[in-house]
Amino acid sequence: MTLARRIVVKTVVLTAALLAAGAGMLTGMLTLQKMSASTREEFDELRGVRSVDRNLQTAIRQVTSGEVDGARESLAEALTGLAAFDDYQQEKPSAFSEEHAETEVHFGSEALAAIRAAMACVETAAKDDSCLATAEAELHRATATLDRLADEIEDAVAAVHERTAKRFRATTWLLLSLALVSVGAGLIISISHYRSVVKPLRELRAGTDRLAMRELGVRLEPGGDHEFTDLKRSFNHMAEELESLCHNLEDRVTQQSKELAVAERLASVGFLAAGVAHEVNNPLAIIAGYAESMLRRMGDGAYDQSGNGAWKHDLEAIRDEAFRCKRITQNLLDLSRMGDAHREAVSLRGVAEACIRLIGAWPGCGNTRIEFRPSNGDPCVVHASEQELRQVVLNLLTNAVEAAAVDGGRVDVSLHRDNGWVELRVRDNGCGMSAETLDHVFEPFFTTGKGRRGLGLGLSISHAIAQRQDGMLTARSDGAGCGSEFVLRLPAHGEVTA
Repeated sequence: MTLARRIVVKTVVLTAALLAAGAGMLTGMLTLQKMSASTREEFDELRGVRSVDRNLQTAIRQVTSGEVDGARESLAEALTGLAAFDDYQQEKPSAFSEEHAETEVHFGSEALAAIRAAMACVETAAKDDSCLATAEAELHRATATLDRLADEIEDAVAAVHERTAKRFRATTWLLLSLALVSVGAGLIISISHYRSVVKPLRELRAGTDRLAMRELGVRLEPGGDHEFTDLKRSFNHMAEELESLCHNLEDRVTQQSKELAVAERLASVGFLAAGVAHEVNNPLAIIAGYAESMLRRMGDGAYDQSGNGAWKHDLEAIRDEAFRCKRITQNLLDLSRMGDAHREAVSLRGVAEACIRLIGAWPGCGNTRIEFRPSNGDPCVVHASEQELRQVVLNLLTNAVEAAAVDGGRVDVSLHRDNGWVELRVRDNGCGMSAETLDHVFEPFFTTGKGRRGLGLGLSISHAIAQRQDGMLTARSDGAGCGSEFVLRLPAHGEVTA
């Protein structure tokens, strides 16, 4: 049975139980109302009989004392009351048994006949005093009859009261039973709904939570109502599709990653090859030019003792350009080297001072002034390779000197500690760098030229060395003509860096 059909059936059952309870309550109330009406009817009859009896008692006292006129009036009132009682019996049938009704009619007629006889005696009492005794006897007979009628009515009222009490108790128990049955049916239906709806929903929620936690192998056992069975099967189908999709996606990502790595390596090779071709092309052209010049001279027979100087010049040029090709390839090997060099405790201050002295003696430094502002007496020890640090600092100083202004060139070098790091800042007052230049400054073979014979590899090699030493090398500039600043940050020796 489906959940919808089960809900309809349970709702119909509960509605029927409530209707039955309402019908029982209505029936009981109508029965009690009918009994109350019959009791009220008998009570009104009893009041009428008591009123007639009081008039008869007054008439008896008046007959005994010889008050004929008063007795006549009392008997007239008694006749009127008894006539009204008789009319009431005729117009409204009794709610009790026919026997009770007949008994009431019989006693009423008998009392009425006695009262009329007494009335006739009272009318003739003025002529014959002996009629008063007959009237008194008739009145006593009438009162006795009325007493019996009153007893009959009281017995009927008592019987009705007893039946009403029984009916009330029965109705109360019936209503209580129906209420308990309705409450029980409601509880059973609620519990059934809870088990058939909430439990499967909890299973589905637990399954979705596990699926969200990447437990792709989760499956739900089909069961319960037809709707939830279909829903669980749909969930299992979705989980299977998701698991298959994730596995396929992982395989595709792995495959694409391999292909991307190969493509990246090929791109790097192509990039380096283009750079090598560009950088080596110039010295090779020079070598080829001088070699052709020498061959042409040899063909012309121009080789003699007087030409030794020219031959020497050509051979030196060939040698220098060949060494230049060697440096290009060596720099490329340094750039691609991934192994860590030997590390030790090195004073970055000492390395900076040595490199500044070396650059200061370099003819290319010219009139450029280099100012060094070290930390107060702090050697700024770092854990790194001293040889590689020298290479980085020399590259930074060389670039700063070459970029400094021609007139009044200046390079500021500062060294200090910063929260577990050692910072070396090299700033020049030269041409500066644009935003585009800053984006490519650490790329291999990138150079702005400026007439210098740079290879565009110095900063790339320095950047790679800084990363191998667990540090970093950054560049900044406020724009063209505003100078440039390079910052080398290395972890201080024996300190935990932030």
